[in-house]
Amino acid sequence: MTTNNFKDLAKKTHEKFSLLNATNVFPGLWIGSIYAATDEEFLNNNNIKHILNVTEDGQGIIKTNNSINVMHIPIRDEVNFNVMKLFPKTCQFIDNALNSRFQQAKRELINKDGIAECISKNKYDNILVHCQLGISRSATVVAAYLLFKFYEYDTHTTNKNDNIDTRKILQYLLENDILINEDNNNKDNEKINKKTSIDVPFDRVSSVLKYLQRKRPTIKPNNGFERQLYLWQSKLEHNYEKEVQRSIKRKMKDKDSNSTSSSPSLSPLPKRKEDNRLSNSLEYFKIYSISKCNDIKYKYLSKKKSISTIDSNGNSKITKEEVAKKLNL
Repeated sequence: MTTNNFKDLAKKTHEKFSLLNATNVFPGLWIGSIYAATDEEFLNNNNIKHILNVTEDGQGIIKTNNSINVMHIPIRDEVNFNVMKLFPKTCQFIDNALNSRFQQAKRELINKDGIAECISKNKYDNILVHCQLGISRSATVVAAYLLFKFYEYDTHTTNKNDNIDTRKILQYLLENDILINEDNNNKDNEKINKKTSIDVPFDRVSSVLKYLQRKRPTIKPNNGFERQLYLWQSKLEHNYEKEVQRSIKRKMKDKDSNSTSSSPSLSPLPKRKEDNRLSNSLEYFKIYSISKCNDIKYKYLSKKKSISTIDSNGNSKITKEEVAKKLNL
């Protein structure tokens, strides 16, 4: 499928062209549809070397292109589907794909040479995360990743050149990405100063979704996915706080450490008025239980012949609509 076919397909399916296309939401990271995932011209032009497919049945998987690393993680776009249990796996896959870009950004921050090669589309691998239309499932997975990177704890060493906080790298990537986009658009208005500090909007679910929606306005995770993103944020915050406390205790016990050695200060988290860990755990247990029951029912009803239809060859066939109706989805 070529890029031009997107418009023809949009006319036939009455879908907006922006839905069928893919969007670059972060340096090296794209959100798109199954149509973008099967468009070899798009994949080649944008140096897509990794694809994370989160459709339910694996639609859009390219079998002919061996140069692309494809992972399929089936996700049903249902309010009660437990997507949070898959976040560690999806975050790891995306992080591995973008690792070389982050390492380059770290080197540039250390050397301070003013060359932003980490933004280059062609020098470093890019990854496409897609579902059916790039609205709910893929957006949820990408939002979970951006939260994950913001709360990623960096183990600090005595070598100050190694102590570049992940949040500084995120900020550096965003600032240079904006500058590159401004240059490419050749706008008449004043360009953003490279020294201008940009806040990284990945600390809260609401700010992450707003950021993604500015890039791709059609993004809208379903209510269940959005709630699980808040639980994911709470878990990441808790883990980050624990690592900070452990680091402080290690420093207090380490009497032989060089007091003059410099290490970056840890970014403190705002104190929360109350700890909702218990309520969050109970809510996740509820999500897990309902999702588990639905998974069992879904598998059972898919095989049950009493709700099956018979095709012209006499084979048993069940449609997704029938299963969804039985599950009251």
